[in-house]
Amino acid sequence: MRREHPCRCQNEEQCYGARAEMRLSTPDYIRMALIRVAEGRCIPVSVKVPNALMIEKTAHGEGAHKAEDETILFKQSGV
Repeated sequence: MRREHPCRCQNEEQCYGARAEMRLSTPDYIRMALIRVAEGRCIPVSVKVPNALMIEKTAHGEGAHKAEDETILFKQSGV
C-alpha cells in the first residue's frame, strides 16, 4: 500500500524536488516540522487510523503484502 505524502507528491524524489525549490534541506524541513508539533501540540498532517474491518483483515493476513526480505519488499513497493 503506497502512503500518500502530505504534499501530494507521488514519491520521495518529487518531495525532495519540492523542498529543493523552496531551498529547504531535509534537516531544515524536519526541524520546522518538529517546531510546529511542539508549538501546536499536534501533528501538522492528517493521520489515518485503520477501521475495525481493516484491523480484522490484517490480523488474518488478508490483503497483506508479502516478500522474502526487505530488499524485495522495498523494490516491490517502489521505495
